[in-house]
Order: sequence, then structure tokens, then C-alpha cells
Amino acid sequence: MNRTKRILPFLTLLIAITSFFSCGVDRWPEYYPRTGRDLWIDSIMREDYLWYADLPTFNDLNYFQDPETFLNNMLPSYDNFSTVDTLYTVPLPSYGMNCTFYSIANRDTVVEVTERDTLYAAQITYIATGSPAEQAGLKRGEWILTIDGDSINDDRQSLLTDGSSRLLGMGKYHEISIPDEETTEDDSIVISYLVTDRNVTLPAATAVYDSPIHVKNIYQSGSAVIGYLAYHSFVAGSTENEQEYNDQLRAFSQECQTAGVNEFILDLRYNTGGEMECAQLLAAILAPAEALDNIFALLRYSDKQSARNTDLTINSELLQSGVNLNLSKLYVITSSQTAGAAETLINCLHPYMDVETVGSTTKGEYVATVLYVSTRYAWTLRPVVCEVYNAYEEYHTSGITADHGYTETGLSTRYLPLGDTEETLLNATLNIILGNTAESNATATSFTPSPAKSLRMKRPFRKGIILSPIQLEP
Repeated sequence: MNRTKRILPFLTLLIAITSFFSCGVDRWPEYYPRTGRDLWIDSIMREDYLWYADLPTFNDLNYFQDPETFLNNMLPSYDNFSTVDTLYTVPLPSYGMNCTFYSIANRDTVVEVTERDTLYAAQITYIATGSPAEQAGLKRGEWILTIDGDSINDDRQSLLTDGSSRLLGMGKYHEISIPDEETTEDDSIVISYLVTDRNVTLPAATAVYDSPIHVKNIYQSGSAVIGYLAYHSFVAGSTENEQEYNDQLRAFSQECQTAGVNEFILDLRYNTGGEMECAQLLAAILAPAEALDNIFALLRYSDKQSARNTDLTINSELLQSGVNLNLSKLYVITSSQTAGAAETLINCLHPYMDVETVGSTTKGEYVATVLYVSTRYAWTLRPVVCEVYNAYEEYHTSGITADHGYTETGLSTRYLPLGDTEETLLNATLNIILGNTAESNATATSFTPSPAKSLRMKRPFRKGIILSPIQLEP
């Protein structure tokens, strides 16, 4: 970036602020330490931000606010993507699991209680790799019925966030079908209930570094050899090894080639995005061979920064020790959480192969950000800088609608750990690949709790579409 171009709006802002402060007295040394971070944010946003024309004027902003408040006051209402954060961030202590609390409607079916207040059962919806929850042997789909021997009520919900070691009474969801005597057709009623399974000691919370490569498997059924990858974030590596996770992708591509994989399921239901270069690598692994080194994504900046417009490719050089699987079709499991680089991968592979999505509509995040780092203030800024199109100049502002719509519900015996072939969305995708039809004649259920609230760990994954290289600022 031409430093003169960046300094000019910055100087204009300084003059505006100093004239506001001044009454013949130079108070800039006093005010600058309190406004410097916000001035740094402002100077970048007015020069590089995609929607710079919609920013408030200098006089409409308060430069004495904390960076998060200041940025939020700058952003137009439609920008849910630009962020600011401290430079030195570490994961907060966590048990490493997400839960959804359900109020128990039919108590006698679930667990005997004597309390008169609302009771809950907490279903585990996600387990982070290497977390205390994983160490305790907890599984996705299991239910927490008691904490330290007592039922879960409004007051005791917080015990799953306080970080102390806990004794959990675990349960499992069961269903049985009985004939529906009120109809003459071959229908059935599903009787569903929670059964106490075991007690588990949950260790105290720790900092959790969740791997983006959650599960990788290879399944075979007849002539179909199916690769499966549950991939939760487009991140290249760890602090210790900047290519650790990319190298794991490359190694898995070799495993798939050796096994003769001819179908592939990419599970992006929990993937909120990450680094564009990782998306290019995964595209180079999965795309047809003839697509290599063709256009992957078109980056289109504001009129002020149009010289930065770039055409990215499905870069074969990124494969390194990995291999191209030369697939003609890709199956992707999606949800409302699927966003950013995950959506970009789906959209940008469409011109070259059949990409069938299974699950629900994605978030709809079609703009990219760049990371700016200020070592002086120890803060980072990630503003939206461009729109991202595929080779056909398409993007999806309202998300990508699933080709095969499925609603994943926790009230099912198939709400299981990712990678289990009986798990709802993986099972549905396998049936699509194999040409099977999933059948169910269930018409009702006796266990009908309603979700009351959710508890989610703060995952240390990057979100959106992040472009490289990282930009450095004073």
C-alpha cells in the first residue's frame, strides 16, 4: 500500500480532531494515547474498507471508546463480518462441549423428580478434540440428566460453565415403535424416552485448542469407496507448526488415493470459514484434474482499491505432498453455521464439478476480510475488503440452499458422533450416494421437550473468508 495515500486521510482526521480540542492550547499529547487505537482503525477503514462510502463522518464518531464499541459504531447495519480483537488472545478455559438445554415436558417418561421448578435435560451437541469433555468419554448426542447428583434446574444450569470438576449423570435417547390402533394403515407411534446410562467425572475446564480436522474416514460399500472429512475450520496450522493441518489434509488425500476413493463427503456443518489459501488447497485435492490451475475465485475490491482486484486459481502448487483425487462429484454436508470460506469452496467448485449439498441452507457470507495488526496497540482489525465470486461471477447473498434438505434434530436415535455411519446427515448422504431410500413410518412421539437455551464453547477458529498476506500496521 502506498504510504502517502494512507497518511493523507489520517492527517485530515488529526487536523479535524485537534481543531475540535483546541482553544489555543496544544492538548494533543494528552489526548493521543486515549484516541490512538481508534484513529488507527479509522485510517484503515476509510482507505481499504469495501463499503467506505457508508462510514460515518469524523464528527459523528467518538474516538475515546474502546475498539469494539468504536468499530461497531462505524459499521453499516448490513456488515456483520468486520471485527476487531486483542492481539494476544488465548482460548478461554472450557470443558470443550456445546449443549442444548431442553425443558422436560413429560417428566415421568424421563426422570423421577420431586422439585416443582422447571427441570432440564442438556444434550451434548459438540465435543472438541482434546478437551476435558472428550477425556471424560462424553459423546455427541448423549444427555446430561444430573449434575453432582441433582437434577438440572434454572439455578444449576450455570454449573456447566463455571469450570470446576463435576459429576455428571448421563442418559441416552431411546425410541420404540408400537402400532397405531386408531388407524387402519400400517402406521406406528414412536414412544421415546431418556434412560440413565452412567455417571461420568468431568475434569476441570482448561484452554482448548480444537483441531479443525475433526474426523476423517474411508467407507466402502460394493464398488463405492467413500472418503469422509469433518472439517471445522480453514486454518493452515498451529502456533508450533504453521502447516500442521494442511499437511494432515495432504496426508489424507494420499490415503484416499491409495484406497481408491471414488466418492467424497465433506462435512462442513460446523465450519464458519477461515483462510482462503486453505480453501484453495482443499479445492486442489477434490476438483477434477482438468480444473487445476483454472480460476477458483474472483476478488473484487471497492472503486478506491480496484487495482487490487485478483483472480485466484485452484493452485496445484499447494498440493505439495498431497494429491489430486480427480473427482467428478462432491457431497457437502451443510447447516446454518456453514459460512465464509466454507461457502466459497462450494460456490467456487460449482463451475467445475457437481457439488450436491445435504442438510440446510448456509449462512450467506460472500465477502472477504484482511487481518491488520498493530503491535503498538496490541490490537488486530479485520475489515471487509472485497466481494468473492466464482468463475461464473456468482455468489450467494442469502446462503446456499441444500439440494437435499434434512433437518438435524437432537430428538433422534441418530443424533450421534460425527463419522458414525448411522448419524443423521452422514447416513442420509451415504444413502444418496448408494441410491438407497431412507424410510420412516413414525407419526408421533411421546417425548416432546422444547429447547430452552444453548451453551456454546468459544471455539478458537477463524471465521469468514480471510485473505493473505497479513497486513502489518504501526
